[in-house]
Amino acid sequence: MDVGQVKAQIAAGTRDADIAIGLLAKVTDTIDDALGGAQHTTHDSQHPKVTGGLAKLDQAKQDIERIVNLLSTSIQSAEAYVRRIG
Repeated sequence: MDVGQVKAQIAAGTRDADIAIGLLAKVTDTIDDALGGAQHTTHDSQHPKVTGGLAKLDQAKQDIERIVNLLSTSIQSAEAYVRRIG
């Protein structure tokens, strides 16, 4: 594989990662909607199933944030490598 092919493969990968970040943003919005609805419906409830479910939704958002950060860092590294190889 020559340098041009390597650059093309990296460009395709970074495009895919960008698409994934966009999709994850939509998932986060959906989780926010679900969390808001659940909080509205169950406000003032201290039932363990309710608090546990809300905590799981919040954890899902945090996990997605970590994945987005990993993808973003990967994109930055790939772009830096492309600059380095010319």
